[in-house]
Amino acid sequence: PSSSPSSSPSSSPSSSQPSLSFPVPRIHPLPSNPPSHPTTTISIPPLPLTPSPLQPFPTFHLQPSSTQTSSNGKTTDIIPGVYEGGSVVWECSVDLASYVLTTASLGMRREGDGGNIGKGYKETESLRSILRNSTTTSSSLSVMEFGVGHGVPLMSVAKVLSDTTEAGEWEKIRLEGLDYNTETIVEKTWGNIMVNFPSTHHPSFLLYSGSWSNLPPTLKYDLLLFSETCYNEETTGDTVRLCRKHLKKEGVGVVAGKDFYFGVGGGVNMVRSMLQNDDGLEIVEGEGWKWDNGNGNVRSVVVVRWRKGNHEG
Repeated sequence: PSSSPSSSPSSSPSSSQPSLSFPVPRIHPLPSNPPSHPTTTISIPPLPLTPSPLQPFPTFHLQPSSTQTSSNGKTTDIIPGVYEGGSVVWECSVDLASYVLTTASLGMRREGDGGNIGKGYKETESLRSILRNSTTTSSSLSVMEFGVGHGVPLMSVAKVLSDTTEAGEWEKIRLEGLDYNTETIVEKTWGNIMVNFPSTHHPSFLLYSGSWSNLPPTLKYDLLLFSETCYNEETTGDTVRLCRKHLKKEGVGVVAGKDFYFGVGGGVNMVRSMLQNDDGLEIVEGEGWKWDNGNGNVRSVVVVRWRKGNHEG
């Protein structure tokens, strides 16, 4: 990935620019034809956990990233309220995909292997439980990625389920994604899914465009995925509110982002702060991951769940 929203977005567009939002999210069906332009490739690295992941991680083929031009003629990754950055592959989406795939790979090991299960089992415990429950029992699984964009984390979940779920059980799985912009869903998300899952041997997808705040509260999910949705103070609050609104009682939310977004506020540290004394949701201590090479902004993955006995939904 080449970009991350680390600075203040450009100024708001002029009134002559059309708004691409929809008051209520609308579903976009699978396009009739796959994209024809060349793709780029991205390899998902495993996390350096002990025990090490077992299987080679997939290489995804992606539609080319693109930027937008704001009203003042400058190139930008985000135009608030008009274009929310879904055409760019954000680096924390790769972090989230790595966490998902590493979790699933660790889940293939028996917890007695070698007499030492390693700390990796603790750091991925809640997500492993969600994925394992759906693939080893008759339980259903519902997944939503907010700000889906290129869909790398959502496709990672689909890859895990494609490898572990019998075809006859796919109808119990809901894989959904929502992005602000129609163009992103049609050209990037669906385009990538069609290229990386060309056969019918995979769970089905349901994709929406529109404002995430207007997704009906009746839609509840076992797993919520967020990557770089907390890039300012407002969207960080939205991320927490979406967990409250759409997370099932035993569900898990996984949030990937910078600890702090310089110039605009927000970030994973703000998520931690908001939930530190929250009566309902909590950060699962000891789970998740952190990238800190000492030379740049720290990136983190945190796991969110309901506190015992405090489910609001």
